[in-house]
Amino acid sequence: MKSKKFIYGAVLTALISVTALTGCNNKSGEDQYDEEGRLVLNLKNVYFDQWQGEDMYTDIINEKFGVKIQASNYAYEDWDTMVNTAINGNNLTDSIQFNLKAYNYGSTYESWVDFGMLKALPDDMSKWPNLQSMLNNISNIDALKIDGKLYGIPIANDIKNPQKDFSNFTYVYRRDWAKQIDEMNAGKAGYIPVYKENDVYEWDEFLRLCDAFNTNLKALSGMSQASVLVDEQWGFPSVTNFYKDAPHCYAKDDSGKAIANFAGQKYLAGLEVAKT
Repeated sequence: MKSKKFIYGAVLTALISVTALTGCNNKSGEDQYDEEGRLVLNLKNVYFDQWQGEDMYTDIINEKFGVKIQASNYAYEDWDTMVNTAINGNNLTDSIQFNLKAYNYGSTYESWVDFGMLKALPDDMSKWPNLQSMLNNISNIDALKIDGKLYGIPIANDIKNPQKDFSNFTYVYRRDWAKQIDEMNAGKAGYIPVYKENDVYEWDEFLRLCDAFNTNLKALSGMSQASVLVDEQWGFPSVTNFYKDAPHCYAKDDSGKAIANFAGQKYLAGLEVAKT
């Protein structure tokens, strides 16, 4: 009898999605080869977008392993529909990216395994030490296994820190403006330079840099405040992530009561920083 797995909301906090190996890459079930005799690997996920698998990095992989990588993508807004259409039409690429959630585990992921649509990863992953290390460090990896086998590779938010349950964010700022601000204020009593040569800032230093932009921007001829700091459009204002202590839509207040995370005092404090 198949052992059932139940995934609660907290189980997948470190797993955004799962890349699964499929049983075949076309309706005939036969491998495909290009004109040079290389095995064609059709890879599909939501991130490739316009990339077709052609650059200097994939050239190295193609040459090393004698394969030809072909990439395609799902439209993010139709991701679930496109995956299910491919599954139902038996028109799968060699690998797929699935938006695995607690509610669709049994109705989709587990049923696809039952029907032989997905291929299990080998029990011995020692040939792929980096992948093995990642899997070993995901504490809830067993929740993704069916009868002891793993049918997908979880996409972790941070492979170097598997305990992290929300994404990293990288900011792009005008380095030349920061330098100009320091030059403008050099020699002023109590002024602490804000620019750092290595672009590595402690949190207090980052806040001081942002404050310096706000304070000095008008003095910089022709500079637009909208161009000081670049953030991810989908994650704006991501600075709030450094204030809220729960990664999802709900959090607990001091009494332990569940509240809307975005109405919590910590998130609101982050919004105030974002506004300034």
